[in-house]
Amino acid sequence: MNYNQLSDREFIRYITLSNTDPIVDRFIKILTGDDNALTKLADAGMDVDTWTFTEEGDTYSPGDYIEHLRSKLDSIEDDLWVANRELEDIREERDRLETRTVMDFIKDVHAQVTNAEQRAVGAHAEARRAREESDLIKAHNLELKNKIDVWQVMER
Repeated sequence: MNYNQLSDREFIRYITLSNTDPIVDRFIKILTGDDNALTKLADAGMDVDTWTFTEEGDTYSPGDYIEHLRSKLDSIEDDLWVANRELEDIREERDRLETRTVMDFIKDVHAQVTNAEQRAVGAHAEARRAREESDLIKAHNLELKNKIDVWQVMER
């Protein structure tokens, strides 16, 4: 019988039926039991007929596939570290901009208050000048009225 022509399952079945060695029986139980390595590897995506994993067109033996996955995990962890660092930098920049924005807001409010105070001082000064001018006009009008009164008295 040519054992190379048998699939893995057929070969294990053949050995199970024809073997009397307890070590081989134990090995077959390890490979075929409910909690066996073969089932776990098959659940992970291994082709049980060829004992290989295929990913993105590449074929790996179980050991090579584990190394491939470890390499991918390392790469993903590196990418995650970089992304977390960039996120931290962005958060720091956001906090800096928020602080700058609050400081700018306070500066703008202070400038507006100062401008309003200056306009109020200017308005008070203009109102004072208007009152002084009004008082001068009233005084001049009173003087003119007195002159008119004097002329009226003289005309009688």
